[in-house]
Amino acid sequence: MRRLRNAFATLKQYPSAVGGLTVIALLIALSIYAVISIPHERAVFLWRGSEDVWAENPKYAPPVWINLFRSDKLPETVVRDTADIPDKEQEAISSTIARTTATLEFDYPYKYFPNEITIFFDGDYSTRAPQAALTWITPDGREIRLKTVSATRNGRYSVGTDRELERVTFGGVRPAIGLFADPGTLHDPKPAVLQGTYKLRVQMTTFEEGSTGDAKLVVFGQVAGLAGTDHRRRDLTVGLLWGAPIALSFGLLAAVGATAISFV
Repeated sequence: MRRLRNAFATLKQYPSAVGGLTVIALLIALSIYAVISIPHERAVFLWRGSEDVWAENPKYAPPVWINLFRSDKLPETVVRDTADIPDKEQEAISSTIARTTATLEFDYPYKYFPNEITIFFDGDYSTRAPQAALTWITPDGREIRLKTVSATRNGRYSVGTDRELERVTFGGVRPAIGLFADPGTLHDPKPAVLQGTYKLRVQMTTFEEGSTGDAKLVVFGQVAGLAGTDHRRRDLTVGLLWGAPIALSFGLLAAVGATAISFV
């Protein structure tokens, strides 16, 4: 024990050595955490996967923790799914046709507009897909008819790129802005966000007995994850975590190689 204490006392006299050992300890801890939390096969799948794997992430987003240093917070991504609503309004139109109504609700307290708005569908049917009639309800009570679309399997409706909605409803203003803007400032050089509670009413009409359909609303924010995202929406935390064991292995190989060369 005395020798160990003496070794630590000597080590304290060299701050660079303490710093180096701290970095090595952090790399070892990160490596162990990466291997346990994200196995190699899973990490490869996530990193090489298409945008569908990260469909609910915004592109080029900085990490969420930057909001800790901002008085005006950047918006985070909002996700709401009709599958999470147990008591939907049911209406039987005929022996095979039925209509289900569900309302997705969320608060938007931010001063900045979202980047994108997308609605994902999950339809269960044999031959004819359900039809989803979508209505946007603003905090001041206005109802904006979006579109009636087919709720196909793994289908999606990109509200933010709907040119008809942009041209006809908002007079040339992007839907991601028009849906959240204070109507009095819509055509100003810098429109203002109408803060409050927003709703998306989804009326899902099915045409087959036993057919169902659900809709998931994703309002993409401007921050995401602990390390942000890239152009493919990937969470950069995966790359950083798995970079630790790789960096550690390269460092170990370099140290062993340098030691071996010194004996030659």
